[in-house]
Amino acid sequence: MPKLSVLLILSLFMAGNALANKDMAVERLETDVVRQLMASTADNCLVGNPNAVYYAVPDWIWGAEIYTYLFDPLDTCDCDVGLEIETIHMIVQFGAEDVPATFEAFVEIGAAVWDVATGCWQPGPPICATDVTELTVTSAGLYDIALPVDNCGCMEMVHQYSISYNFVSTFASNPDIVTDQFPSSCTSWNDYGLGWYDLVSDFGYPGNVLMWADSACCESPIANGKESWGGVKSLYR
Repeated sequence: MPKLSVLLILSLFMAGNALANKDMAVERLETDVVRQLMASTADNCLVGNPNAVYYAVPDWIWGAEIYTYLFDPLDTCDCDVGLEIETIHMIVQFGAEDVPATFEAFVEIGAAVWDVATGCWQPGPPICATDVTELTVTSAGLYDIALPVDNCGCMEMVHQYSISYNFVSTFASNPDIVTDQFPSSCTSWNDYGLGWYDLVSDFGYPGNVLMWADSACCESPIANGKESWGGVKSLYR
C-alpha cells in the first residue's frame, strides 16, 4: 500500500478516536447564579460571548487542553483605533464530585486564520499570553474564572481575533463546560492534544462556550512579543 494511503488511513483512525474519546451529554441549567473566582477589571466594551448560561456539558473538561472563542471586535466595540483586553472570562461548572480542585491555567490572545477548504475562521497563532495562575475551587457551583491580562498592548480594530483559556493541569474529576443556547460553527473550539475541533460542528454542541473579555479603547496599537498587532492584520489579506 502506498505510504500516503497508510498515513491517510491512520489520520482518519486517530480523528475518529478523538471524536469518540469525548462523549457529549447535555443538561439544562436551571440557575444562572455565577460565582466570580477572580476579580474583573473595569471595561468599556465586551468582546466574545457573555450570554446567559443555558446548558452544561457534563464532565467535559479534562485539563491539559485549550478552549478558544473567535470574535470580531467590530461587532461590539465602537473604538476608533484599537482596544486593549484587560480580563478574559470563562464559565465553568464544578459538581460536588469535582471539588475541592486546585489547578493551573493561563489565557491567550491570538490571531484567527481563514481556512479555504472549510470556508471558516479557525484559531491561529497566539500573540500574547499571561503567566500561569494557580486557582482553587472549594465548593460546587457555576464559576466565572476571570484571569487578568497585563501588558498585551493595544490591538488594532481588525476582523477576527481569538481568546483562549489554557488548562495546564489535568483534573482528577472533570468539571462541566457551560454554553449558551445559540450554537454557531467556526466559533467555539477545543484542542485537547489532537488538534482543533469545532465544538458545534464536530461535537454537536447545543450552544457556544461562554468566554468573553473586558476591554478598553486605546489609541496606539503597538508591537507585542514576536509579532505586532499590525502583523496580525496582514493575516486577513
